[in-house]
Amino acid sequence: MKKLLIAFLFISIQIQVQAQIKIDGSSTVYPLTDAIATYYTRSNSNAAFDIQFSGTGGGFKKFAMGNTVINNSSRKPKDSEIQLMNENGIQFIEIPLAQDGIAVVVHKENRFVNELSLDELRSIWKKDSKVVYWSDLRSTWPYKKINLYGPGMSSGTRDFFAEVLFGDTKLMRTDYEMSEDDDELEKDIETDSFGLSFFGVAYVKKNENKVSVVGITDGKEVEMPSIKAIQTRSYPLTRTLYLHVNRDAVRSDSQLVQFLNFYMKSVTNMSKAAGYIPLDARLYKKSLDEINSISTASLGK
Repeated sequence: MKKLLIAFLFISIQIQVQAQIKIDGSSTVYPLTDAIATYYTRSNSNAAFDIQFSGTGGGFKKFAMGNTVINNSSRKPKDSEIQLMNENGIQFIEIPLAQDGIAVVVHKENRFVNELSLDELRSIWKKDSKVVYWSDLRSTWPYKKINLYGPGMSSGTRDFFAEVLFGDTKLMRTDYEMSEDDDELEKDIETDSFGLSFFGVAYVKKNENKVSVVGITDGKEVEMPSIKAIQTRSYPLTRTLYLHVNRDAVRSDSQLVQFLNFYMKSVTNMSKAAGYIPLDARLYKKSLDEINSISTASLGK
């Protein structure tokens, strides 16, 4: 009887562990996935989630080792990440979620930086940059040190920002205050009169009136990360956000499939609420059809 009880408890623990949906990755996508998971558990009390954020790159490392079933991603996987997945037998489904813009931000009371060009951003953020003071950029600006804050080395936001500016992440400087937590980056700028940072525009909406957004100029016009500019991709720091989902987990985990169905049906409204720009509904249906066809096929239906 005692052995049966121990066996029952062991099986129960295994079921609980298997039922937990493990998610990691982008701090930008985190609020959206976390909010949808919260709503899902209200009507699915047996569902359990472990949602972390270690940056898109950090999340892909865990995903490629099979330690998570979903990676919140602010970019597509790199060739090296796909190779690691292949080495570990991990196949993925790529689900586009929403459009987002990377906002360049300064302190709310900064009255002199209203816009920056991509060339000026390059001169600030390039490796071995000689730009130290704001006056190094424009002589009319104050002789005050530019205090730089930004996402860490595992961040997809950093990777995308570097790719837009330099075409290669290795060309971007690393000597700045880093954090994988966008809320922390916002607080850094909120308290530093001469600071400069960049993070997802949703975090600006979340912290309205606490930081100022800098426009991106081409010398003639200034683009702000507005809904229209992101939808038309006229804002140069526009990107797509994704979920990357373990294909085998979709085949075997009915709870995961139910959650993904809920996610796809909720993402339009929830992405708007989170400050992102939803995609065409046909893209969500396409992802939903792919998920359900894989799950259905595995059940032999």
